[in-house]
Amino acid sequence: MKKNRTEEREEIDEYGDMEPYQVDKLSKIPSGLIITFMKFWAAAAAVFFILIGGLDLGIDFSKETTDIYEDYAITIRAIVLVSLFLAILLNYGIKHIAHLMNNRRNNTHKWMVLNLKGFLGFLAYFLYSIVTMTIMFFIVLLFSYYRLVPSFMDNGGIGIEPFSYGLGFILVDGVFLVAKNYIVKLYQYLKYKKQIQMA
Repeated sequence: MKKNRTEEREEIDEYGDMEPYQVDKLSKIPSGLIITFMKFWAAAAAVFFILIGGLDLGIDFSKETTDIYEDYAITIRAIVLVSLFLAILLNYGIKHIAHLMNNRRNNTHKWMVLNLKGFLGFLAYFLYSIVTMTIMFFIVLLFSYYRLVPSFMDNGGIGIEPFSYGLGFILVDGVFLVAKNYIVKLYQYLKYKKQIQMA
C-alpha cells in the first residue's frame, strides 16, 4: 500500500531526521529587518574603509587647517568616495539580494529606494548616496554646533564614525523610503481610479 505524504513526514519526524518540508528559521525574520541591517552595515563599512581604516586615501580630518577651501576640498572628496563605495554595495550587493528575496507574498522592492537595472542603477545609487551623505554632513555640523553629539560619537575630529553614520543613513534612507512608497501608492490609486472611470 502506497503511503501518503503526511505519513511519510510523520515517519521522518519519528526517527528524528530533518524535516524536508520544515520552513527555515531564517525565513521567519522579516525581510525589511534583513535589508535594513544590510544597509546599516554597508553605510558603516563605507565610512570605515574610506575615512577611518582599511584604505589609505589620504583623507585626514584630525589635521587642523586654516584654509577654508582646503577644508571644503577634503569634505567633498570624502563625500564622493564614501558615496562611490556605498553605491557599489547598494547596487551590486543589497539590491540583488533584495531581488532574490522578492516574491508575491513578500515585496522586498519596497525596501529599496531605487530598483533600476544595469549601470544606470549604479549611477542612480551614486547620486542618491551623494545626497544622503551631504544630508548627513549637515546633520553632523548642526549637532556639533549645538554640542548635541554624544560622547560615543566623538572620535577626535572626524565628526562621524561607522556606527553613527550607519544609523544616520538608515534614518535618512527611511524618510526617502516613506516618500517613495507613498508616491507609488498614490500613483497606483490614481491609475486605478482612472481605469474605473473609463470602464
